[in-house]
Amino acid sequence: MDLSLTPDEKELYVKLRELVTKATTLRFSHEIDGIEQACKLEQSAIPNAVELHEMLEGRGVPPKFQRILIKRKGTPGTEKFYNHPDSLKALIAFIDMPDLAGDPTDLTMGKEFQLKVYSNRSGRELTFTLTRVETGWDCRPLLYNELDNESIQYPHNLADRLEYLWQRAQQGKSPKEIQRAFNDLGRWMSDNEIRTPSDGAWDGYS
Repeated sequence: MDLSLTPDEKELYVKLRELVTKATTLRFSHEIDGIEQACKLEQSAIPNAVELHEMLEGRGVPPKFQRILIKRKGTPGTEKFYNHPDSLKALIAFIDMPDLAGDPTDLTMGKEFQLKVYSNRSGRELTFTLTRVETGWDCRPLLYNELDNESIQYPHNLADRLEYLWQRAQQGKSPKEIQRAFNDLGRWMSDNEIRTPSDGAWDGYS
């Protein structure tokens, strides 16, 4: 889609881009007050961004943003939303490449993936089937129940890793990439399980 700007929109866009470009340069400069100057420029860019957003939305071309940005920064089009360099850059990116803005195509919703973890107690590999649903991962058998029943020492941040993987899937990672990530996770957990001391004085400990 070719997003043609009106003269008024073009004027706001040019000002916005100039301010954000200068601010970005200052953030990576070695000037003592570079960050402070960058923040001032970004603050001065907020009214331009809000007005430009309203103009685009008013003529039926609402700017698109990724859900993760909206979740972090709030309602698009507001001063609060644009009170961050990421949001300002996202508006510029939408105007430059509207077809690439917003969330990528979700390729994995409803897809099943396998997580294989070795169990010292059973002496075999356990297979968990995880289906990606709107609320997270639907796992069969129940992941944590089975890990606890088998006394498998899983990483303390396993829940965070699964949530991160869900988000990466939402961002457009392919089923093959997500399955590969589960394979890596399973190998890591299995390696830790295999290395858990169980001989000698540790015999019988669970």
